[in-house]
Amino acid sequence: MKKGTVLLMGLFFITAAYGNDGYVEYHPVTGRVFFSKSKTINMVWEKVNYYDGLFTTVFCFSNTTPDIVQIKIGFPIKSYASDILFDEFPEGGVGYQDAILKMIQKELNFQSFIDGISFPRKLYLIEEKSQNKKDLKGYDYLFLGETIFSPYQSVIVSNTYYQKPEHSSANWGVDSYTVIYVLKTGSSWKDPIKKSGITIYFPFYANPLNEEKQMYYTFLGCYGFKSKNYFYKITPNPDKLIKTKLGYKAEWKKLNFSPNENIEIIWGYTLRESGKYAGDDPIFPVINNMIEKSNPNLFKKKCPEYFKEFQDEERFYSYITALGLGIIGGYGDSILSDYGKLYKESIIRFVINGFNAVNGYNFKTKLWREFFKNFDWYIPENDETMFSVSEKKLVDELLKRIEK
Repeated sequence: MKKGTVLLMGLFFITAAYGNDGYVEYHPVTGRVFFSKSKTINMVWEKVNYYDGLFTTVFCFSNTTPDIVQIKIGFPIKSYASDILFDEFPEGGVGYQDAILKMIQKELNFQSFIDGISFPRKLYLIEEKSQNKKDLKGYDYLFLGETIFSPYQSVIVSNTYYQKPEHSSANWGVDSYTVIYVLKTGSSWKDPIKKSGITIYFPFYANPLNEEKQMYYTFLGCYGFKSKNYFYKITPNPDKLIKTKLGYKAEWKKLNFSPNENIEIIWGYTLRESGKYAGDDPIFPVINNMIEKSNPNLFKKKCPEYFKEFQDEERFYSYITALGLGIIGGYGDSILSDYGKLYKESIIRFVINGFNAVNGYNFKTKLWREFFKNFDWYIPENDETMFSVSEKKLVDELLKRIEK
């Protein structure tokens, strides 16, 4: 990490990255540790699943020779435990290393099995000179186990371990979470992986008015806090990305797979407009002018970025939810600064009629009917207003602000 980039790192998010099982050459006498290409063992298939901080990995390995083969299987990790414990052990020593190993073991709760029988793995510190080697760069500890294959034997190796997302808040206003799954070490076996299936769930932020909808926006207070926008980035691109009630489901399915890059998923919020009060959103005066002049075309002309975003019904619903909750102080104080208060009634009308539009209300007023006709998701089919219980509660609170 570059100095000054990260302002906050959650203390309990100790481990940053994990590797899948790879063939390892390990010589403790010389401190020589590296991943090497196996000449005898194949990874036939792998199944990986990650949900709510828990990785479950299952691999099928096969001895391709008529010989008995003894191999070492390595699982590298990166940990911040040494940084966390440094103040407690400023002079290092054996006690320091023991404390680090215990903290990592507790954090990961790493368990490994071969054909359902416990497979002991010892946790080693990778010496500094070995950490600089290509296959171990970025890792500082290694779970290592040794096993014997009979001629042409196939075995199932399974692991479970916890990987909490790495959390960081950067000084340019990005609040993000990262999960990394290391694939590269899977290329250390004899041939390409015949079949690979990896599934990783990561959360979307549920809308407080409808938990099945994504929340893309949030407003935080009125004293210089900014509007934020949800984002995610996935490398490499998944074969499928599906939205479920559990969150986003990213899937990679490969045949005859030789992995050459790791999986990384980053999600979080970023500042939408740096240097502006949340209550000074440029959308406010435009909506006010649109209403005062009864001109539905002003919005498209003056706020093209919002107009484009609002073509997505879920983003529009997220925006009016965040705006409505921000006005009533759902995020602490009301988002409306003194400037924003000039347009309070217009903004509240926009939010309430936004909920009406999403719920298919057939507007009697030409302004709103013409405005929402710009969006394909608007289907006027109800002559009466229809709100969900949570929407009605918010609408009632907003109406009180106009009455006051």
